[in-house]
Amino acid sequence: MEVKILQKTKYILSAVLIAAVSVFAGCTKIHDVQNEDLNSQITFNNNINDFLSIYEIVEHINSTKSSQGLVGIYLDSIEKQVNCKIIIIDSITSDGDGYAYRIQFPEYKKNFNQSALNYDGKARFGSVLVEVSQNYRELNTTTTISIGDTNAFYIGSVNNPIKKFTGKINLYRSFQAVLSMTFNQVKMVTDVDSMVFSGQLAIQWSSGESSDGLFNDVINYNGDGTFSYNNLPNTSWKTSLALVKNIENGCSANIVKGILQIDNNNLRYRIDFDPFNNMSCDNIAKIYSAGKEYEVRIQ
Repeated sequence: MEVKILQKTKYILSAVLIAAVSVFAGCTKIHDVQNEDLNSQITFNNNINDFLSIYEIVEHINSTKSSQGLVGIYLDSIEKQVNCKIIIIDSITSDGDGYAYRIQFPEYKKNFNQSALNYDGKARFGSVLVEVSQNYRELNTTTTISIGDTNAFYIGSVNNPIKKFTGKINLYRSFQAVLSMTFNQVKMVTDVDSMVFSGQLAIQWSSGESSDGLFNDVINYNGDGTFSYNNLPNTSWKTSLALVKNIENGCSANIVKGILQIDNNNLRYRIDFDPFNNMSCDNIAKIYSAGKEYEVRIQ
């Protein structure tokens, strides 16, 4: 009897061990990113998120009571929301040459604290020049966003590297709720790495396009382009599924849905910004490549 009990116990333990090994094998699909060469993919994910935030602040200003130009009384609240000064260069559209303004953020400081953070938990420094050809909401309106090298734009968060952006972004209103964005050789540098990227994005609203400002809008970004990381050869990227930003309190810092495809050296990487299919506002994404799965955080 004791032998049978021992044999039965042995079989149960074996079954449990096999099950445990199977579960463990399934979990190993998520790899330690530190041991893999994913720096360029992760850096591009981080950069595209911060790059979009440059446009989003401009959009917030352009679409707030600006159908006839810039009105100072409406800019006061924006300055408080975004922690900046809006310097008006040309305030009206009736003179036939559009309007222009400079967004002046605080002077760049390498060490900063929570008080420097904006509405989305990120700190911004430096300057951005914006020129709009006519009434912002009219078809065929163009907007040019210029970031110089001597007075660049900086963005970052506490305990994460500050990124310096320079370059030019062009916007064109092709439809009422659609903007076309093009950018060529936009540069990003930190103390440890650099990236140059180009491309085009169609910007389309799911909701909120006709309302003032950007807060509580839901925006989709669709497009493709190239980037080079630390002077390595160009890598192509495209959106397999539109990147979605939900510009509401506690959510605007991150892409909540979408898939980026990156092709590099005959390897294809798929980056899913909504790996749990719940449009969560967290910063978790998953990278899939060559049968492996990596969980990363967008910073």
